[in-house]
This record gives sequence, C-alpha cells and structure tokens, in this order.
Amino acid sequence: MPHPFVTVSTPHVGLSGHWLAYVESGDVFIADLTNPPGWPELPQKDITFVGSRLYPLVSPSGLLVANTYIGPDLDLKGIRISRNDQSGVETLVTPPSRQTSGSDRAIGWFPGEDSLLIMQSDPDREYSIIHADGTGKRPLGISGVNAFVTVALSPTGRFVAVAGHGTASIGGDTSRTITIHDLATGRPVRSLLVDQPVYRVLWSPDERFLAYNPPTERFDLAIVELATEAETVLLNIPGLILRSVWANTPPAP
Repeated sequence: MPHPFVTVSTPHVGLSGHWLAYVESGDVFIADLTNPPGWPELPQKDITFVGSRLYPLVSPSGLLVANTYIGPDLDLKGIRISRNDQSGVETLVTPPSRQTSGSDRAIGWFPGEDSLLIMQSDPDREYSIIHADGTGKRPLGISGVNAFVTVALSPTGRFVAVAGHGTASIGGDTSRTITIHDLATGRPVRSLLVDQPVYRVLWSPDERFLAYNPPTERFDLAIVELATEAETVLLNIPGLILRSVWANTPPAP
C-alpha cells in the first residue's frame, strides 16, 4: 500500500473491503481502496474536525464511521459516529462524561447500521448494544460477558464470539477457549478449544471461520474452520498484531 502507515493508529477496513479508516495526528481519515492502480497515494479525506480520535469502525456500507473522542475537552469524551462525506456532522452515541475512559470504543456494527456493539470501561468493562442515534442502550445480555477481554459480533449480528477471560492463566484451557453465543437468547451454542491463548478474535464475512491472535510468540494469526475445527496458522512474523480485520476483497475500481 503506497500510503506510509508508520504514524497512523487503529486502522479498520469495512466489511465490503471498499473503505479504510485510520487515525493520523488525532483525526480520522477514510480512504477508498478501489483507487486505480498506479496512483502515488490512496485518495483519502479527513472526516473529523474537532478533538483527537481513536478506534474508527467503518459501517458495512462505508457511509458511517464510529470513533472515540479522547480529548482535549474532557467534557466531550465519548463514542461518536462521523459521516463519510466531510460534512462534519456527527452523532454522539454515549453521553459525554469527564470520567469516560479513552479505551471506550465501538466494536461491531449491526446489519442495517441502526445499532452498535460497544465496550465501555468506566469504572469496569461493560459491553452494551446502543442505537446509532444515541437514543437507547441495553446490556449485551450474555451472562458473565463483562469479564472477557475480547468480544466479536458476527456480520449477520446473530452471534457473538467471546474469549480471553480476565482471570484466566495464560496457557490454560480457559485462556484458549472461544465461546460462541446466540445473541437472541444469550445462550452458548458452540465452544472451541484452540492451540494458543486468545488475544483477539474476529469473524469471516461468511461466518464459516474465526480468526484469532495469540499474545504469545508461537505465531501471529490463525484461522479456525467452524465446521471441522481445523486450525491453520496464516501469519508468523516478529511482533504482536494489535488489531486484525477480515473483509471481503475490495470491489474493482
């Protein structure tokens, strides 16, 4: 990719593979990945104009980008939705609070883009579903889910994969277990014991696979086929992957 990503943080690619959002110098930029080959740089635009941001999350259509305002005005901290049109129009989906942690973030869009799965951590970690217009919020509805460090919403919004219990010893079965819950009932429907402890987990667009990153140096990225539970290491490079995204192949220009 021609754009130098040395100075950017928390990049995210939307499910369609069309749009890439990232933070640079505190602003959220969005780039079109379908630009014609040979361009010296991705066509990009700044879509936030106030404050410093983190954790952009592109909606399935690419029209919206959830992100977290982290400062400098502490009274404005919270999760926001920005438009992919440089209008500067935003929706604040969590009440502004001086106490809001900078690690609060949106972690999943529901189909229809009317709701988000979010994580807040003030004073304790809490997963919730919130309307995209900020008018309503409810708990995720899965018993004990707030004790887990990674929660992933499936693309259809039907399932949630949960892993990384906060009290699990690294290497034990608990740290290597991914549990899939039916979001409608909150009940577990599947449990997978993988080779390594789970740091992050994500769904494939067709929900046939899960991918995960371990916090160890054995490898960096593996996928698990749900039908067979076969596990394949995809990537093994120095360092730790902090954020992975599974998207469709970008559409042709």
